[in-house]
Amino acid sequence: MNRTRVRHVLTTAAIAAIFLIAMPVASAHTAAPAPGASSIAAASIHYTIPTGKEMSGFAYDPTTYEVYISNEGSNNVTIISSTSHTHSSVHVGKSPLGILYNPGDKELYVPNYNSSNVSVISASTNKVVANPSLGVGAKPSSAVYDPASGDVLVLNSTSSLGTGLGWMISNGTNTVKKLTFGSGTISSAVYNPKSKDLYLVNYIAGTVSIVSGTGTVTSLSVGGTPAYEIVDPATNDTLVWGTYTSGTHEELRISVISSSNTVATTLLDKSVNGAYPLVGSAGYDPATKDFYLVAFNYTSNKSFALVISSSNAISSTIALGPTGYLYAFYDPANGDVYVTTDAKQIAVISGTTLGTPIKTKQSAYFLVYDPTLKDMVGAGYVNLKTVSVLNLISSSNSLSTLKVGKGAVAPFYDPKDTYVYVANLGSDDLDLVG
Repeated sequence: MNRTRVRHVLTTAAIAAIFLIAMPVASAHTAAPAPGASSIAAASIHYTIPTGKEMSGFAYDPTTYEVYISNEGSNNVTIISSTSHTHSSVHVGKSPLGILYNPGDKELYVPNYNSSNVSVISASTNKVVANPSLGVGAKPSSAVYDPASGDVLVLNSTSSLGTGLGWMISNGTNTVKKLTFGSGTISSAVYNPKSKDLYLVNYIAGTVSIVSGTGTVTSLSVGGTPAYEIVDPATNDTLVWGTYTSGTHEELRISVISSSNTVATTLLDKSVNGAYPLVGSAGYDPATKDFYLVAFNYTSNKSFALVISSSNAISSTIALGPTGYLYAFYDPANGDVYVTTDAKQIAVISGTTLGTPIKTKQSAYFLVYDPTLKDMVGAGYVNLKTVSVLNLISSSNSLSTLKVGKGAVAPFYDPKDTYVYVANLGSDDLDLVG
C-alpha cells in the first residue's frame, strides 16, 4: 500500500469520527486481549474483529450503533454492531473507496472506483437497495453529505488532473445529476452551515467550486494552487489554503471566504517563503478559537505551525524543526495541540509555546481523543508486516503504549461502546481498545 492511499484512509477516518460508522451481522467474534495488552493498566484490547481486504473508509450509524467499513480489496462492506460486537459483510461494486452515512434517508453511500457507480445500502436492512450509475469512465472516490438538501455529492478521483467531475445523488430517489468543476479538483469538500453551500478546491485552476443545495455550481477565484479547505466555526468563514508563486519562490497562501461567498481577505506569511502545506491539517482550539495550520518550508527544510485567529490574521508562527510534521490535533483535557510526524515524536504546543516533544516507539499520524480514558490515542502506519504500537498520551503528556495489529492507522472513538477502533491494514482486522 502506498503512502497516498494511507493518507486517504486517515482522512476518511477523520470524517467517520464526525459522522459516526454499519452491514448484515452473522456471527459473533470476541477475541482475547492481544499479547502485551495486560502490561498496560489504562487500556487493553477488548475485541479483535476481522474485516475485508484493504480497508478504505469508515462510517457510523448513530441510530443503530453500527459501524460500516468499506474494503477496497474484497469489494465488500463489513458491518459491526457496537452493542453486540457481531459482524457480517455485504457485497458492493468493484474497488469501493470510502463510505458515507446519510442521516437524511438513513442510507450508506459507497463510491465504487472501478464500477463507475455508487452502492446504496439501507441501514435498516443492511442490504444494497440501489446502484446508481455515474456514467462510463467515472472514477468515484469520495462522498460528502449536503445537509441543506439531504443529497449526497460524489466526487471523481483526483488522479486525473483534467476537469473536475461530481455527481449529486438525490435523497430518496437516487437520481443522478452530473456536475462540472475546475481543473484539478481535489476529491474532498466541506459544508458551511451559514451559507448552506459545499466548497471544494480546484488545484490547477486556482479556484473554489461552490455547490448550492440545488446543485448549482459557481466558481470563485482564489489564485495559486489551493489544496485544502476547512470551515471556521467561530466566524462561519471557509479557509482555503495552498501555495502561491511569488517571483522565484512559493509562499503559503490562505484565502478567507465569507459566508456571502466573496474572498474577505488573503493571508501570506512572508517569514516562511518557500512554504507549502505538507498535509491538509488544521487543528482547532475551541477555547481560543484559533486554528493551527501545519506546513513545511522546503527552502529551509523546516516545519512550522501557523496560528490563524478568529479575526482572520496569522497571530503567530511556531517553528517545529526539521522533521516533516503532518497533522494537528486538539486535546480537550489539557488544551494542548499535538502535531504528529513521520519521525518518532509528537510536538506539543500550549497556546503559542512549543513544549518538550513526546518521544514514541513508532510514529503516530492520526490522534483521536478518548473521553473515557481521557487520553489522546494514535497509531502510525509502519508497514503491513509489522505489529504496530498504539500510543496513548495522558493529559499530563505522559506516554503509554499497547501492541495492536499490523500496519495500524486511523483510530476513531465509538461513543456507544466507548472503545477506540484501530484499523490494522496489514492484519485486515480492527482492534477495539478501551
